[in-house]
Amino acid sequence: MMQTLPKLPDARPLLLKALGTISRKPGADAKIPPLSVKVSGVRADAALVDRYRAVCGFAESSAMPITYPQVLATSLHLWLMTQPDFPFSLLGLVHLRNKIEQTHGLPIDGVYEVTASVGPARRIPNAIIFDLLAEFTDASGEVVYKSVTTPLVRLKTDMPKGKMPEPVLAGLADYKPIDAPANTGRRYAAVSQDYNPIHLFPLTARLFGFKQAIAHGMWTVARCAALLEGDLDGAPRELQVQYRAPLMLPAKAVVKRSVTSKGHEFLMLAANKERTYLSGLIR
Repeated sequence: MMQTLPKLPDARPLLLKALGTISRKPGADAKIPPLSVKVSGVRADAALVDRYRAVCGFAESSAMPITYPQVLATSLHLWLMTQPDFPFSLLGLVHLRNKIEQTHGLPIDGVYEVTASVGPARRIPNAIIFDLLAEFTDASGEVVYKSVTTPLVRLKTDMPKGKMPEPVLAGLADYKPIDAPANTGRRYAAVSQDYNPIHLFPLTARLFGFKQAIAHGMWTVARCAALLEGDLDGAPRELQVQYRAPLMLPAKAVVKRSVTSKGHEFLMLAANKERTYLSGLIR
């Protein structure tokens, strides 16, 4: 059943509510009921978009960066996952991958209806995955933006853990540097409302098992997109990314990019190139 909210919810109290989901202990056969919500009359805050550009490194434009509508939809996803019918704890969810498609760059001054929903749970070895969907419809009734975020719920099983094969880029590649200082998580939280404590300080990250604060996954992909989109012919139409390892803060990294028949394929690597943080495609 589609529910309607009068405006986008504030993500900060929802993050506090998410802490209360720690008691959820579903089994491996857990089901996700159909959950969806929509908000009409959504407008981006131009000043906040400018601050987001500065944090992620995007150039000035009259359109939102391709990752920004996803930021707007995140509070709706949090709202859905903190509903009583959602079976999983939000603590410990692993951000697995993203896919974003847009017909064109979305004007900052546009007015949109935003719909968010949760896809069905699927069992894979040692885990359950599901999709968080978002769609933006403009004033003409056209769906101009779609995103799919896929989280993973780890399961305690006796099955051996699989390892993703290392991605390889075909053809010639170039490298672009990335600097992620210690305050990256706090700066990104201020423009995204994602104040998950694992991203803020080493002390708060240690409470959840991390030795250091880790960069937001959506900051890492946004930073890559910001570095690469200037080489495209116009605004990007598609962005895909697979997350492979957390970026511990502070850090220095590089984006390795190769232009192929598919588009601009890229990897985000540790500065010494011994670790891959993510792989992706932008076109």
